Amino acid sequence: MSDSVLNSASAMRISSKIDELRQNRQSLDRHLNLMQERRELEVAFTEFYQRQGVTDVTQEMIQQAIETYKQNRFTFPGWSGSSLGRAIAGAYIWFQPRTLTVGACAAALAATVYLGDMGVDYISKSRTEGQLTAARTKVTEDIGNFKASLDKLNKQVAENASWLRKQQAIKGRSLSTVAVNGLVADISRSNDELLQMRDDLDTWGKINVLVPEKVLSEDPRSALAQFDTTVYPHIESVGSRLKILRESITDKRSRVERLTRIDSELQQKKAQLPLGYSTDVALKIVSVERLLAEGNDLEANAALDDLTKAIARSAAVGVLSQSIQTLESRLAPNFKDDEGRKRFSDLITQAKAQAERGDQQAYQATAQAIESLAQFVTTKLHYQFVNRQGVQTGFARTDNASGNKRWYLVVEAVDAAGSPYKMDIYNSETRKTEKVTLWGQEVPKAVFEQVRDDKKSDGILDDPDLGDKAAGNYTVDYRKSVLKTQITRWSN
Repeated sequence: MSDSVLNSASAMRISSKIDELRQNRQSLDRHLNLMQERRELEVAFTEFYQRQGVTDVTQEMIQQAIETYKQNRFTFPGWSGSSLGRAIAGAYIWFQPRTLTVGACAAALAATVYLGDMGVDYISKSRTEGQLTAARTKVTEDIGNFKASLDKLNKQVAENASWLRKQQAIKGRSLSTVAVNGLVADISRSNDELLQMRDDLDTWGKINVLVPEKVLSEDPRSALAQFDTTVYPHIESVGSRLKILRESITDKRSRVERLTRIDSELQQKKAQLPLGYSTDVALKIVSVERLLAEGNDLEANAALDDLTKAIARSAAVGVLSQSIQTLESRLAPNFKDDEGRKRFSDLITQAKAQAERGDQQAYQATAQAIESLAQFVTTKLHYQFVNRQGVQTGFARTDNASGNKRWYLVVEAVDAAGSPYKMDIYNSETRKTEKVTLWGQEVPKAVFEQVRDDKKSDGILDDPDLGDKAAGNYTVDYRKSVLKTQITRWSN
């Protein structure tokens, strides 16, 4: 047998098995559904009998009623309300089944059949009435929603008309006039279309939506069917167009208001500018004006922000430029030596460049450095090695990169009153400048050993002096040789 035949037979067996499983599942589902339906009918008939005044309801009566319901649920015409029916029903109520004669038992059986039929009719009518109520409620709600939507549309049309009148009364627009007028005209046309749609909806709704009270009371399901076939599709179609118009009007109104605000702010800023404003400010003004004329509100708004920053920088330039001129004139006479004048000049040049850029933060930092330099230069200082209990006088360090050894002596500077002076020391290891009263000054090995031996003899330095700095000078007159490297941190 070929592989294809085997595969075919195997596929047929699998298909047959799947079909068998599906049928078993469907059979189980039907069984479960029937059991659920039977339980619901038992509860419904029990409640029905009790409402009729029958207190001794037996399981046999319930089963008989269910069987009658199943046999006659599609053909039962309903109880005619005859006196015979009432008599049969009453026979059961007044006589207990256990003590009935044959005739009475027959009457009881007839009553059971009658009451079962009556229960079927009651349930059927209850279901129908529930459907009518649901349809009536749905139609009533939709009519209310339609009226509310129409009222909302009326208010929007009126509010748009009021807004348009206000825009026509606004004066003072400059470069944005053409763009704004075009947008206002578009909004006016869209609002006219909204107005026409409102009128059309109002007329159409009176014919198709406002259901007569009689129809709503007697046959709400036909009204709901009419809504499904006519009302809902039409409202959905109209609603799409309404949404487009509303969103368009909202967007264009926002653009008009934004352009108007930018135009007004630009005119105010131009009026407040000094005569000699910077080229940067002039270019920013041209950019905003061009974007306003094009009606490009978002880019115009961003350009206005740039202009505001440029104006602030321009104003700062004037203030900072004046400030650095004053600072230079006040402090320049304090610098007596070449090194001091050079350092002062370098900082002044740096501050002027920052002032021209309007960089206030950087300028303030440089101005503070100039003040600190001037204070240092004007102060007479004496440099000395530390010579007191508990403070290390010197130490050695090995350079990790080269392996070379460096020797440092701990130095301080004191003013004329003998008070330690806070120095700006550049730490060559951390590459940061710190304000300290003690620092490690690199010296030649010979100087290090000389100071070490001096202190080693009796624990006191007989010659702690390193040098002096005269008032007005930056350069220190050292009495002992020093090297360039300085550090601010070390361990004892």
